[in-house]
Amino acid sequence: MKHWTSEIVRVDNVSEEVTIVLVEKYVRISDAYASINKALHHAAIHCNRKLVLKTLNSELLEEVKEGEEEQAAAAWDLLQSADGIIVPGGFDNRGVEGMINACKFVRENKIPFLGVCLGMQCASIEFARNVLGIEGANSTEMIKEGLTEQQQVVIDMPEHDSRAVGMGGTMRLGLRTTVFLTENCKLRALYGSDEVSERHRHRYEVNPSLVPELSRNGLHFVGMGEDEENSDRVNEKKRREENDLMEKIEKLCERGGDNAVRMEMVELDERDD
Repeated sequence: MKHWTSEIVRVDNVSEEVTIVLVEKYVRISDAYASINKALHHAAIHCNRKLVLKTLNSELLEEVKEGEEEQAAAAWDLLQSADGIIVPGGFDNRGVEGMINACKFVRENKIPFLGVCLGMQCASIEFARNVLGIEGANSTEMIKEGLTEQQQVVIDMPEHDSRAVGMGGTMRLGLRTTVFLTENCKLRALYGSDEVSERHRHRYEVNPSLVPELSRNGLHFVGMGEDEENSDRVNEKKRREENDLMEKIEKLCERGGDNAVRMEMVELDERDD
């Protein structure tokens, strides 16, 4: 009990604040992002900071509607005031363009950012549009038909393609392992391990055919999903430390097909403007 008492006293006396803005879709549901909220509170305790968590409706970052001018201006001001910004998961296309706009803002203003699930997809789409110059880049979740191959930045996982097998049983679920392809990344340093196992719940992925081009331009895919179909290949590339990250990515993405590699962790090159 003494340990917990002293820990509570320490937490209660923390004064230095850190402001995190959650750019979200489900603003009317208080516990929609409960796991992220709890994780942020735990992280703040570990870092000896007082968490100031603010939520922002992503739709306010889209084209300004009549009568919402003040709300939209306040939304952008809130983004600018943040010490860090998170774009979390979600489904369907409502508010997604606002999330993509938030990703553009944090990239251009070098604000610490975490994109989870849909948030990572939005960051990849934004980068494809505004850095690679792929006009109309999007996700097959948002636009089911009509995207060119190059515009399909995010696609149904080939082995769980809902267009082929329907929505039932199409998610990648449960505890899965991600292998780091390089030691030179923040996430590897934070986890302190060559691989990490985390819980998954999604059915879309960044298009493996575009991963090399995204990486060459500064969006580095540093973690790759490992499963029974690719574990030997991943471990072979992981062990070959003499290969640089870009060479590993290009070799791994050569496969394509129904068992395409799955890149699951990404970092923006800090040197990029």
